[in-house]
Amino acid sequence: MAGSSRFSAIDEQIIVLLRTNGRRTNADLARQLGISEGTIRKKLKTLSSEGVLKVVAVADPQKIGYTIDVLSGVQVLPGQTEEVAKRLISLDQVRYVALATGSYDILFEAMFRRQDDLLEFLTKTLASIPGIVRSETWHLLKVMKRNYDWLNVRESE
Repeated sequence: MAGSSRFSAIDEQIIVLLRTNGRRTNADLARQLGISEGTIRKKLKTLSSEGVLKVVAVADPQKIGYTIDVLSGVQVLPGQTEEVAKRLISLDQVRYVALATGSYDILFEAMFRRQDDLLEFLTKTLASIPGIVRSETWHLLKVMKRNYDWLNVRESE
């Protein structure tokens, strides 16, 4: 799989089963797929080491107190996009960072527990990052869909 964007049907089946229950045992996966537990262990190690698969617990941010969700766009000085992005990535409040085309060079999402936390982030933290020319932040009033699951594991053939 190294260097390849494709994976086997077994890899796909493992991912599909783990999507429904990330706590399945290797023995259960092996039984479901009709292959050895050793093969499952080897496949999971490869999928994990190549960054294809990561099994984690995902908490609902609203239910654990992160009720303020914002989307921000920043314009940066030429040649400083990656440096600014790295600074944003390092911030605990920031959940998502993407380089973009259009009016903003970088788009990011951040979450906060309190209004004061957002205010401090915008006026102190974000304002202190060198290279940012302009920013705009949108307070997301209600997130209608937040999905951490991909429907199609394999590329269409």
